Amino acid sequence: MSEERLNENMENMETMADYEKEIEESFKKNEDTPVWEKFAKLMEEKTPLQVEIAEVVNGGVTAYVDGIRGFIPASKLAASYVENLEEWVGKTIDVLVITVEEERKKLVPCTILNPVAF
Repeated sequence: MSEERLNENMENMETMADYEKEIEESFKKNEDTPVWEKFAKLMEEKTPLQVEIAEVVNGGVTAYVDGIRGFIPASKLAASYVENLEEWVGKTIDVLVITVEEERKKLVPCTILNPVAF
């Protein structure tokens, strides 16, 4: 084999780093899918789950479900107007998932206490 052809073959060879990057990207694409499928099923079946309110953000609060941050709008937190969202931080509440958008990484739970949301 000529040196020129050998160099050409070497340039086209995948390196171990290329292979590792490909594997890592495939895991990233698939790692969240089962949890998003779970959220879709919870939403479809209207299955309640418990979450702990983590923090107050603009317009509502957040809670984490299986490592995914969910946003609960203030209007979906209680049946009546919530004056002080800070009072909810640290509380564990029952919620139903009302929005699941995996491609946008959007999860919106709603408290069961808010019948207006259903």
